Amino acid sequence: MEKQKDNEKPVPSYSKLKDLPSRIMNAGCVSEGYISHCNSPSSFFVQLACEDSDIFSLVDKLNCSQLCESQVEYSQLMPGHLVKAQYPSDGAWYRAVVKNKLDNCTILVEFIDYGNEAILSASKVRQLDMQFLKFPRYTSQCYHSKCEDGIRSTFLSSVFCPN
Repeated sequence: MEKQKDNEKPVPSYSKLKDLPSRIMNAGCVSEGYISHCNSPSSFFVQLACEDSDIFSLVDKLNCSQLCESQVEYSQLMPGHLVKAQYPSDGAWYRAVVKNKLDNCTILVEFIDYGNEAILSASKVRQLDMQFLKFPRYTSQCYHSKCEDGIRSTFLSSVFCPN
């Protein structure tokens, strides 16, 4: 935390995506992976299968009850800040980035290791402990610039109706 002046309370400092270590993927690299979130056939997020255990371990650590959790200062949050956010469907905590601040102390976040987004009350968001900055982002956003109708149909049926 940074301190503004002697008579004011400390201002929390928030990390950004650029503070995470990079993952280097060489052109032509072939690896097994999963689509973790799909916005459309031309925009989706992929996780590498070889990183499954790292992701599960990270989530376990984020949900450890022994962690000291600090509430976020809604007024101090800005788009791009890394936080710990509670996913509504399962109640678990995940790393997230603030995408936007909305009305009534609500925040749009993107869960950086999966790619999905949620609108959360500020009470469901915490400061991200520094220990979680040593892990890279575990998703890569992928774009498909030209998606013909046949490919689009096959893609949608395989993503949303897998065998």
